[in-house]
Amino acid sequence: MDLRNAAIVVAHPDDEVLWFSSLTARVGRIVMCYGSNPKVVERGEQRRNVVRAYPFKTVRFLDLPEPGLWRGRSLGSVESELARTAREDPALRNVLVDGLRAALHGISTVFVHNPWGEYGHDDHRRLYAAISALRQELNLAVYVSNYVERRALGLMAAAF
Repeated sequence: MDLRNAAIVVAHPDDEVLWFSSLTARVGRIVMCYGSNPKVVERGEQRRNVVRAYPFKTVRFLDLPEPGLWRGRSLGSVESELARTAREDPALRNVLVDGLRAALHGISTVFVHNPWGEYGHDDHRRLYAAISALRQELNLAVYVSNYVERRALGLMAAAF
């Protein structure tokens, strides 16, 4: 597969290595979305430093503030998890979708987090939903990681 017109799209710097390490040197673009974190003040600068020192010049960093909804590794019921995501501020989603639309100009294939957020991470699930919203508009072929943590099996099952 020719990956020059492909992009890895991840929520946070380091996710591309965790979920798509075999592709990082092969894709034409790596898009990282979230910078600052409302609960960890220094996180934004740490992530900007990672992007500045990144070994590939194919990175586009949206540097959006994280919505701050991730609660750690405990997952509630599938229904409550999905309902919580549905209640999010639509303005946050619109900023993410608009940033992705611009960052993915000229891209035909996207590798992104899976619908259940690997281990249930809200930012990962949110990013998958944003890419899904752009799939038809940008005529994207979309591939996801296959990782699932046991506690996120219910979210995975709800995605299908």
